[in-house]
Amino acid sequence: AFEVARRAGDRTRQRIALEAWERTRRDEFRGKWRVERLIGTAVGLPGLFNHAARSLARQRDMADLLVGVAGDFVPPARVLRPGFFLRLLVPRSTPSAPSSDAQVSSHTA
Repeated sequence: AFEVARRAGDRTRQRIALEAWERTRRDEFRGKWRVERLIGTAVGLPGLFNHAARSLARQRDMADLLVGVAGDFVPPARVLRPGFFLRLLVPRSTPSAPSSDAQVSSHTA
């Protein structure tokens, strides 16, 4: 981005090029940054964090999705859904087969 801006010539064109790069960067990483902020918030609230950790231990499909987001092979939108948080905070009483929504596959990206 810096090189594109430098080659753009005058300051106005450089500013426009850098603003376009920043918008693209923000759009590309917005979801992952939201997930990171949510995890960071949970770390600061030990009761919530422990509850979420226990829930993820019982619901491996959800844990797999979260790891997939961290590994950049699952889109963040898969864990930013209200249903994901509902299952995380109010886990099912008995383990069940992963739902089609929670399965990690190679064609989710």
